[in-house]
Amino acid sequence: LKGPLLAQLLYGSPGLRPSDDLDLLVRPQDFSRGRTLLLDLGFEPVDPADDYHQTFQRGNTWVELHFSVAPPSSPAMDLHALWDRAQMFQFRGQRARSFAKPDLLIYLTIHAVKHEFARLIWLLDFANALADLDERGINQALIMSQGLGIEGALLTICELARLSFCSKLPTSIVEAIARNPFITVQAAAIWTNI
Repeated sequence: LKGPLLAQLLYGSPGLRPSDDLDLLVRPQDFSRGRTLLLDLGFEPVDPADDYHQTFQRGNTWVELHFSVAPPSSPAMDLHALWDRAQMFQFRGQRARSFAKPDLLIYLTIHAVKHEFARLIWLLDFANALADLDERGINQALIMSQGLGIEGALLTICELARLSFCSKLPTSIVEAIARNPFITVQAAAIWTNI
């Protein structure tokens, strides 16, 4: 979900984005097996599993094992569709799987809102993921955000990326923001508090 893999995807190197822990997403039916593997590797649970993940620690290494991308109180991404669209690639000599680009943008939106923009790096992650999308991918992300009821959040984060990093926004995003001028007002208010 985040960490070194995200750094490779969005910044070109795991060393170019700091991370405090490693967030891994497994299919819900594989959570028990993933938990057992972490225990066998010497990780200890920090707390009991909740309704979407569990945290483990071994020395200074922290792993969050997720079976969902966010708590049930957040908009629910279709996990089956996420897995079907996930892309395989090489990461440090191993096969790894990551979100399709539009799914990543939606996930980063949900994550940033869930944490109330607590870290500027999450906004930079979003800006880089947005810049990595072609027009088709942007339109897919807009359609998904509408279906999840988070289009306003996605557009607000786009505007925050523009304000924070002078990001050039794609035409379809600019047009969507123009249809709802409150987005600009809201983003400016959030930006002054970041």
